[in-house]
Amino acid sequence: MVVPRDPTPTVLTTTIVTDSVGRSVELPGRRLERIISLAPSATEILFAIGAGNRLVGIDDFSNYPAETADILKLGSFSPDLEQIVALEPDLVVGSTITSSEVIEQIEALAIPVLIVGSLDVRGVSDSILLLGTTVGEQKTAQSLAAELLDRIEAVVAAVAGVERPRTFYEVDASDPTRPFTIGPGFFVDDLVTMAGAENVFADADSPFPQVGLEAVIERDPEIIILADAPFGTTVESVKARAGWEGINAVANDRFMVVSPELSDQMSRPGPRIANALEAIAMFLHPEAFD
Repeated sequence: MVVPRDPTPTVLTTTIVTDSVGRSVELPGRRLERIISLAPSATEILFAIGAGNRLVGIDDFSNYPAETADILKLGSFSPDLEQIVALEPDLVVGSTITSSEVIEQIEALAIPVLIVGSLDVRGVSDSILLLGTTVGEQKTAQSLAAELLDRIEAVVAAVAGVERPRTFYEVDASDPTRPFTIGPGFFVDDLVTMAGAENVFADADSPFPQVGLEAVIERDPEIIILADAPFGTTVESVKARAGWEGINAVANDRFMVVSPELSDQMSRPGPRIANALEAIAMFLHPEAFD
């Protein structure tokens, strides 16, 4: 049985922070010394702004920077609540995809939960500033956020006016007859669009739609980004899909095979999102960066 912490305040003052989804979160009015991150993006931000040494627990997917290897792992989508309580955190940080059930369970234990995340690329700078303000690292956060925006705008300027190739971004082909891709409403769609691509499923009805092989054939992408390459999908296996030999990208061998490191950068709204943006843009439009 998980026993809630004593909700009686141990400090005389508190502070209210509004998180990324508009929730008001009440925090102790002092430096937060013990932090848990349940989101790889938040973990990366905390390290980047100089608060990584205050992390006492992280989710299983937090693998960057290297120092995360020495921090207690608490699980992934269903974190260990008993361990969370035992760590006596001042704050738990989640993301926009952290389940509401998990948030409610943690808050029921008298532990504040701050949701940090962005649905677009530029918004990552806001996440950095939010965490910087929350943990008292405003100056470093402001510098990092400004640098990030500068790099983003440099890419946007470089690809301005280019012809945008029709692009299919593959997220997961566990079922190779119905791969998952990206639709509107999430930062990955914004990422590839800002890099100078036309997402062929930008009109889908969900952020991560599952599509049939015929649907991809009909949209005839000129580029295929294999974000699932780290999980075993190969160019050869894609070329072997029924009817895909006539797709422009397949016929012209136009594949961006994503490495494990780049896959993390592309899938997390954190400080390394600029690396991902630059990598995609340089693949799509190398002439713009000569």
